[in-house]
Amino acid sequence: MAVQSASASTNGLSRFLANTRRVGGIAGIIYVILFVVSIISQGDAPMLNDDAAAIRKFFSNGDDANRYLLFDWLIGVAFVLFFLPFISALRSLLAAGDPGGGMWARLSFIGGLLLLAAGLSSSLAWGALAIASPQDLDDSTLLFASRMNAYGFGSALPLSMVAFLLPASLVILASHVLW
Repeated sequence: MAVQSASASTNGLSRFLANTRRVGGIAGIIYVILFVVSIISQGDAPMLNDDAAAIRKFFSNGDDANRYLLFDWLIGVAFVLFFLPFISALRSLLAAGDPGGGMWARLSFIGGLLLLAAGLSSSLAWGALAIASPQDLDDSTLLFASRMNAYGFGSALPLSMVAFLLPASLVILASHVLW
């Protein structure tokens, strides 16, 4: 009896995992929820025009720095565990209707990978400040980290988002694959 029920649950899991549309949709929804909750929960991180004292104060406060790191880590988990399956399932779905023989679906998938890489690289400066003691850093280093963070999130992230969304949108418009 126990073998039969284990087999039934494995069979149910196999059927669920075989439905890439469902897995991708659920993964995408979970990703968006975790991402939004994490961004909101990170706290009031310094902005581009803040001075070095404000940056130092935020990252010197153990509670602010730890909260920032915790939710930055959760964003990373959301990307790896949920965004990757989402873009993989989206690529499979788009490829079926891609008038370009799958080229646009592959470009969208690559754009999603670029989005993941851009998000990671853009968050490195603030993550390093949250781990390090900013009391030991001079003002110019703190301002450089602030500008590096702002530039990454203001240029690399939007460009990679376009590389992800534009090809997917073209396939959806051309083939009505999601309608």
